[in-house]
Amino acid sequence: MSAAAGPATARRARPAAMRNGRASGQAARELLLDVAEELFGFRGVSAVSTREIAVAAGQGNNSAVQYHFGGKQGLIRALIESRNDVVELGRRELLAASPDPAEATAAELFRILWQPLLELPTRKGHHCFIRFMLAWQIQLGGADHPFVEQPQRYPAWHALMDLLRRRNPALTQTRFQSRIVLIAMMFWSAVSEHDHALLAARGGVAPDFDFEDIIGLCVAALLAPVVSGL
Repeated sequence: MSAAAGPATARRARPAAMRNGRASGQAARELLLDVAEELFGFRGVSAVSTREIAVAAGQGNNSAVQYHFGGKQGLIRALIESRNDVVELGRRELLAASPDPAEATAAELFRILWQPLLELPTRKGHHCFIRFMLAWQIQLGGADHPFVEQPQRYPAWHALMDLLRRRNPALTQTRFQSRIVLIAMMFWSAVSEHDHALLAARGGVAPDFDFEDIIGLCVAALLAPVVSGL
């Protein structure tokens, strides 16, 4: 998958714990997060039980998710936060490297928004976290979003949202938020469809991922005029 170049973001270290044995403490949490990300990404959120996650992670206790995260919702929140902590660092780097973010175009801002997400590690050639986010939004409505609740933890995200909203001042805050959700789902869907195409190609020729074309669609969706009554 080709995309616009950007500074390297911090990478999550894979847990050292063996998948075929018991892990404890932080290593067990990281292992459960990795396994949940993969299962959610491939099968969706609703179709995967916490017991399946614990078994796939090689945990002797089938209630490991309950023990470490307080249940499935706690696991989902921890997964979103842990991955977006990494993405946030990448966004901060890109914002800091921008000559003047306040004067950046909508396209430049969307590149900063999405590039670090694409740089997260893939699993079996798939962007499982992006696939998970799409399933989470569709199946669960994206409830309990940590971005909204923790502006101090995700300042780059909030700065980008503020800058993007200024690019179309005709949008109310509610309409802007609705468009951002739709834009995010469009981006996640494009990445997921490309992952499927790569899998279907089975080593053959697969269509390239046109990052700039997706950026253009994001800009068009943001800047589209408000049409009342529809």
